[in-house]
Amino acid sequence: MLETQAFRASRLVVDSGIHAFGWDRARAIRFMHEHGALPMVDAEIEVDRYTIWPGQALAYKMGQREIERARDEVSGRMGERFDVRAFHDQVLAHGSLPLETLRREIPAWVEAEVSARSAGR
Repeated sequence: MLETQAFRASRLVVDSGIHAFGWDRARAIRFMHEHGALPMVDAEIEVDRYTIWPGQALAYKMGQREIERARDEVSGRMGERFDVRAFHDQVLAHGSLPLETLRREIPAWVEAEVSARSAGR
């Protein structure tokens, strides 16, 4: 898990380095290799992707943080009734969507789940 988090953090640094601070490809690849714990060929692939898709790493990280925030909120609200698999199924069922839409859809699902589970008890 920590290695994956280091990889995600290095993606943010490289994306910013390339697009805001003028890093060249070689510097970005070296950083990904050294700090992202990636083999050199994988670091090259990642850097090439960020070069042509500015903000991708940031968008992924924002999505991750929003899903984690929503999961914590829903878990706290539902308590023992919370089913992490059902939560992630619901998030994924919406496909790719703006975070604002996800923020609107998840509470509606929680209400439906709470009502259904309360009626079943």
